Amino acid sequence: MRILIAEDDTDSRMVLQKNLEGAGHVVDAAVNGQDALERSRKCPPDLIISDILMPVLDGYKFCFEVKNDKALNRIPFVFYTATYVDLEDERLAIGLGASRYILKPVEPDEFLRQINEVVRETQEETLAVPDEVVEDPLNLFRMYDSSVARKLHEKVRELELYRLIFANSIEAVAIVDRAGSVLKQNPAQHRLLGYTDEELQGRSPSLYLQEKTSAAIRDDLAKGSISEGEGEALAKSGQSIFVEYTVFPIRSEDNAISAHVWMLRDISERQELTAQLLQSQKLEAVGKLAGGVAHDFNNMLSIILGYTEIARKRFAPSEPVVEELLQVELAGRKAANLVRQLLLFSRKQPLKFTSIDLPLAIEELAKMLSRVLGENIRLALDIADDCWKIEGDAGNIDQVIMNLAVNARDAMAAGGVLSMKVENIMIDEHYCQHHLEARPGRFVRLSVSDTGTGMSGDLLEHIFEPFYTTKEVGQGTGLGLAVVYGIVKSHKGWVNVYSEPGQGTTFRLHLPAVSAAASGAAATVSDREILLGHGERILVVEDDEMIRQLQLSALGQNGYVVTGAASAEEGLERFTEQAGDFDLVVSDVVLPAMNGVAFVEKLRESKPNLSVLLCSGYADQKNHWPFIQERGYAFLEKPFTLVTLYKAVREALDTPQS
Repeated sequence: MRILIAEDDTDSRMVLQKNLEGAGHVVDAAVNGQDALERSRKCPPDLIISDILMPVLDGYKFCFEVKNDKALNRIPFVFYTATYVDLEDERLAIGLGASRYILKPVEPDEFLRQINEVVRETQEETLAVPDEVVEDPLNLFRMYDSSVARKLHEKVRELELYRLIFANSIEAVAIVDRAGSVLKQNPAQHRLLGYTDEELQGRSPSLYLQEKTSAAIRDDLAKGSISEGEGEALAKSGQSIFVEYTVFPIRSEDNAISAHVWMLRDISERQELTAQLLQSQKLEAVGKLAGGVAHDFNNMLSIILGYTEIARKRFAPSEPVVEELLQVELAGRKAANLVRQLLLFSRKQPLKFTSIDLPLAIEELAKMLSRVLGENIRLALDIADDCWKIEGDAGNIDQVIMNLAVNARDAMAAGGVLSMKVENIMIDEHYCQHHLEARPGRFVRLSVSDTGTGMSGDLLEHIFEPFYTTKEVGQGTGLGLAVVYGIVKSHKGWVNVYSEPGQGTTFRLHLPAVSAAASGAAATVSDREILLGHGERILVVEDDEMIRQLQLSALGQNGYVVTGAASAEEGLERFTEQAGDFDLVVSDVVLPAMNGVAFVEKLRESKPNLSVLLCSGYADQKNHWPFIQERGYAFLEKPFTLVTLYKAVREALDTPQS
């Protein structure tokens, strides 16, 4: 049978033609009602299938013209139309003389079944084929005008809705034709990628997608599936953007693909958060590792540092062996600092806040800093008079100074000057408006400047990131400045960095000052005579024999009467044997059977005013740190030097016990 199709949509027309030809029919295709009418008059078909909404001449008028043409009015006319239909539309179609009214979409098999039914009835001459309009033409065209107007209005509303969605979508959207060329993009894609409509017109999306991402999408589309995943887009500026993409086809009522929609969603922030999560998990793993080895490792370092100091004191300062012992001590301190960095960074290290004289802390570190810096770097100190004191953790503040000094040394391979300046500063609202992290109040500012290589703006953006380093493999851990930043933040301060390539670098640390009253109340013990014992009796409980012997020897030589015990159980025995005649108990926190905290609590049941000094190389929630703070017990972190041991013992003895 010869069938004429009137359909303005290219893809729908092509699919319809292929289906009918596959069923054995001869098909002629017209692009609108006028084209179909002219073809019909030149060569009348056996059957006409027409859409309704078409340019030039729509389906209703085409049907009317056919049924009013005596040469054509016996040809079966079938409407095959899409949405925007109701009973009035079908009534109008039948009233105009149509034999069938088929709604899109319909499965190809069902469509062919209905067409074959029309063909069969035509051949059997049983098909109702009106040879003229059924109703009064005036009434029909009132219905026609109303129907077409409604359809067009609804179509316009739908198109306007689609346009608004397309224009206002927060996701980047591009419409790509079947050949793979961009037809149009929405404003969100222009904002994301920077390309204008003209720059993308007729170009492939490969212009702004990395080849790996484009290839993955092409593979999915070749399989006829929707493509979804994550990849990278390239902005016009060259910036790489992490995106989540979805590419799906636009299909006509006949299920033919006419174009594809490419949607991109910027997930750079999500990628960054994911990276931060992974970094956090990495740090947690580092923290667990550090916590697992810290106790035993710090015990060993205490032994190394303690006996090195004892050995050094046996020689005159001019002896060559003294310098060698100083190098051993320096290596031990570096090892201790590395463990402390890992614990600090994983938040496994407790903070013990006291009043700190920052200039004095720097002066006490100056000798060690000179050895760390080497002979080709000069240390210059500029300390203001009457500097306010700060409240902080002394070990952490020392760590900050050391890390900045090491960082400066590495930036001055050819030598130079490291300057440290300490001054009081009042921060006002005007200053805060230009420094986001700042807040008004009294602060002590520590400026650390070097004359080294300096850094570019790109590097400055990353210097406080954990494990970020510009040094060669094996030359740095990438933790130093991250630890500095973390410590300063934990002390309620902030850091400003100023640097230019070839111009050196300056770090300005702002740490809150304590009140004048609090500042005057705290006294820093530095005079060795004050640290000497006066026959006070001390019970030392430590399960590591080498540490215990070091503490007994050092405290005995410093004027104390000492008794040792290897466990809490043995410590209780010694305490009972001597009727509790002790002024201080120095105990490790981690002991076999009974921990140090429970042990000293047991002793204080019989002697409530007994002074306590607890020691540990690793204190956290599991090691009773919150309880230690709550009870106000003195705490000595391992590894310790003899001077820090003497200070801790003296302060514990001189602090009234409640």
